[in-house]
Amino acid sequence: MFMKQLFSSISLALTGWFLTFLFWFFFPYIFVHINIYFDLPKFYIPYGAILGVILIVISVLVVIYCSFKHYKTGRATVVPIQNAKELIVNDIYQYTRNPIYLAAIVTFLGLFLYTGYLTLFIYFLLSIPALHWYVVFVEEPECRKSLGGKYIQYCNKVPRWLPRLH
Repeated sequence: MFMKQLFSSISLALTGWFLTFLFWFFFPYIFVHINIYFDLPKFYIPYGAILGVILIVISVLVVIYCSFKHYKTGRATVVPIQNAKELIVNDIYQYTRNPIYLAAIVTFLGLFLYTGYLTLFIYFLLSIPALHWYVVFVEEPECRKSLGGKYIQYCNKVPRWLPRLH
């Protein structure tokens, strides 16, 4: 029984890391090479590189912080395909329900600003509806099923994406 649980946990973690690698590194790499291969425009944006680096660094710090919080509490999972066991509702999670996905979107914008590649801007634009679709039609129904009423209360209180400005 222990070995089965261990194998299941390892396979879920590896799948999560593989999907993360695809989404954060491999696809942007492919999009850059499509831009180069087809000689598509590369935009120069004044101070874009500086702003891009700032956005990327902030986003990576958010992901590291959230991942550490998930690991430290042991209450939830950062693996997108694994059901959450508990809610984390404090710190950054009291402002947005999806800080890691939001950080990914901001990272893709930062990559575009840093490099100026048209295809990275397209990737940034495509990532918004793709992540929204995943969250709304896959992740949230699973959380409602596994966490019940307390997740619904959390959804009513905390916005899905952008924090409320008070």
